[in-house]
Amino acid sequence: MVAKILASFLCTAGLLCESVIAKAYIPESSEQVLYAVTNNKDSARIIQLKKLLKKDRRKLTASPKNLKTVVNVATHLVTLAQETQQTKYYDYALTLINKYRSRKDLTTDFLVLSAHINQYDHNFDVAINDLHKVLSTQKDHVQANFTLSAILTLRGNYSASNKHCKKLASASRLILSAVCSANNIAMTGQLKRAYSITSSLYRLDHKNSDSVKQWMLLSLTDMAVRLGYNDQATKYFKDGLRKYPDNVPLQVAYTDFLIETDKSPTVVKLLDRKNLDTLLLLRLVRAQQIANPSATLTQSKLVDSIFESKFRKTDYTESSKHAREFAYYHLYIKKNPKLALHYALHNWRQQKEPIDYLLLARAAGEANNRRALKVVLSWIDNTNVGDIRLNVYTQ
Repeated sequence: MVAKILASFLCTAGLLCESVIAKAYIPESSEQVLYAVTNNKDSARIIQLKKLLKKDRRKLTASPKNLKTVVNVATHLVTLAQETQQTKYYDYALTLINKYRSRKDLTTDFLVLSAHINQYDHNFDVAINDLHKVLSTQKDHVQANFTLSAILTLRGNYSASNKHCKKLASASRLILSAVCSANNIAMTGQLKRAYSITSSLYRLDHKNSDSVKQWMLLSLTDMAVRLGYNDQATKYFKDGLRKYPDNVPLQVAYTDFLIETDKSPTVVKLLDRKNLDTLLLLRLVRAQQIANPSATLTQSKLVDSIFESKFRKTDYTESSKHAREFAYYHLYIKKNPKLALHYALHNWRQQKEPIDYLLLARAAGEANNRRALKVVLSWIDNTNVGDIRLNVYTQ
């Protein structure tokens, strides 16, 4: 869950944020929207962002060697990607950043922004290298340590991640450091302790920024679900969505929770007839299939067109940064566990969050592939990760 609040944290810290905009947006990192069913009309906010982008692009044309302007343009593009849910802006930002990578005078802001953009694109090694460059001269740099810890947690390197969590304490970011460490111990045999720490810190919400509160909510709901504390999970989900109704990662986690606790009709009521990004659209179709399996669903056809047409042409490779979404689609929507397993295995090489080990275990189990199931069960045994949803495989 840590990686999902990278951009929000960076905005709070003053890098990936437009000074004229107060509202923070929390993207989904590797779960970022693939496609959005949205209104084509730009809001006043988007119009202003585009004006800022146009202004700084003119500056960059006039002074193409100015790295500060490069960072400003790339930041506008990232913000537009987050606000419009159009990933083409991330692609533009990555292209721009790559154009300047060979320079010897790269600034800290450039490197941290580059790391964020590259981790979104699943270029984790590039992102890690950028952050190490920053930390080689500024060992307590908050943004660099936080981003690096998030990437390492996402990839399952909890011990290394924890070292960077502790660096946050050195920079007087004690709550960030504590929750960062809690997310790591939650994956390595101390789930109850991690939940206790994080819930205690969350109760001090008057002292925390909105971005940190949302990070805590994502962590708390994840931990509560894994512990089987369904009442507490429901409380935190509802509290979070009441305060932050536009938090897509929280909506995605809540709909998965509802589906898996036999409340698919509730998901249909919550999501039906709304403009949805692909992640929520997937959950709506999954819930509709459970609630009314005989119905002909317009949304189901739309999901099929997205995965079978649009992204088959552009992003249907084994190294796809959307392998997780393809695995989810084929496992739950198309009921094709063998193809789901194909993508779940490729996804497993990149990221190891709870949704990832569940996808892999379930796809392997339904495909009756003992070898693949052994891969994830061995990892579960080695890390001692706690999750009642795994009991069916481990008991």
